[in-house]
Amino acid sequence: MRLDRLSVRLEERGPLAVRQSDVRRDGRRIRLELDDGSTLRLRLFYPRREAVAALLDVRWDDRIGWVVTVRTTRGERRTDYAWLATVDDAG
Repeated sequence: MRLDRLSVRLEERGPLAVRQSDVRRDGRRIRLELDDGSTLRLRLFYPRREAVAALLDVRWDDRIGWVVTVRTTRGERRTDYAWLATVDDAG
């Protein structure tokens, strides 16, 4: 439910800045501290090691799982595929 709300928020208001991104487990786990105070945790199918500057889109695909689009600190748009995604609300 929280991920659905995050998806709608991104669709309605646009990208959400990432305060800090932590890469763990050789790039297969990513934790994004978002500007609204929430934290998005992803377990990726394929490792990624680049730092993230903004969260652009989060959506569910029945064939793939979570599809997450971000902008890296280098300004590149990147799509990640996660088998697990959780978000902890602020406060």
